[in-house]
Parts: sequence; C-alpha cells; structure tokens
Amino acid sequence: LSSYPGALSRIISNLVLNSLIHGFENTDKGCMHIRVKRLDESLLELVYTDNGCGMDAVQRDKVFDPFFTTRRGKGGTGLGMSIVYNLVTRTMGGTIELESRPGHGVNIRLTLPDLDPETRRTAP
Repeated sequence: LSSYPGALSRIISNLVLNSLIHGFENTDKGCMHIRVKRLDESLLELVYTDNGCGMDAVQRDKVFDPFFTTRRGKGGTGLGMSIVYNLVTRTMGGTIELESRPGHGVNIRLTLPDLDPETRRTAP
C-alpha cells in the first residue's frame, strides 16, 4: 500500500479501541480480526470484525457522526469513528461500510486505493 501509514495506523487503532471500550464492555473475552486482500491492481479491501455486543439501528446510523457516543460522562468524546470516517474517505480517498446488530459484533469494510489521492492525480 502506497498511502498514508500514519492515517492507516490511526484507523486501526481507533477500531481496536472501540472494540475494547464498547464492544467488549461487559466481557473479559473477545476476538478481533483484520483481513486484507487486493481487489485489483489499484484497490485493497481491509475488513475489521469483532464478536462484541454489536450495535442497534440508532447507533449504526450515528456511529460516524462527530460527538456521538454511548459513553457520555464516562470519558467518551464521540470522535473516534468520525475520525476513522474522515481518514478513510478524505485523507485516503476510500470508502467505509459498517454492518452490525445487537449481539453479533461489527463488520467494517474499508476499500482503499493503493496510492494516496495526491499521487493518483499526478500519476501518468
């Protein structure tokens, strides 16, 4: 991947922290998986899953909104997933999709171009 390593690191870090803080809040066990595969010569897919508590429809609809948190007053700022969304879509030029339902964890699919947006604009 020829892109932004700092942005990718922050994305993965925020996804893991969300699983630890929210997905596994009422358990001391859980699994997280990251799968990466090449879709074609210019796109990669990164799929992040956990087997945590999952999200209801209201949480899914608002998860990328700035300042949305289920932990208001408990240290949550509600910026983690908003930052992830902006890094994926604006900084890296990709897309993000989230699937979740209560009791079934999360499945987050990132589609990322192999080159950063600035390099793609100037590449021959």
